[in-house]
Amino acid sequence: MTTEHKEILTSNRVEIVTDLLVDDVLNFLRSKMVFDLDDTELIRAEKTSKRQAEKLLDLLEKKSDAAFYYFRESLSEPYPHLLELLQETRRPKAVSDVRDINARGK
Repeated sequence: MTTEHKEILTSNRVEIVTDLLVDDVLNFLRSKMVFDLDDTELIRAEKTSKRQAEKLLDLLEKKSDAAFYYFRESLSEPYPHLLELLQETRRPKAVSDVRDINARGK
């Protein structure tokens, strides 16, 4: 997975973990071979839905770029608001950009 995709996932991690129910996307991701049976068992072994979502993101970041796009596709119907967050053209500002903006305002 590219650094940009990892950054997009990381910067939106709180929202994803808060809203995502893994069962809503896991079968789709398995059907696209993003996750195998071992990955699925690791995800489902987590005790809470938030921990499952965290594990899914941790494993997803180690996959290919195709996995990122399949993950976005899996969000399209049940979580359009999360899909919107993961659009590449909607990259959040880096901390240094925010500091520059704040410095200009002073």
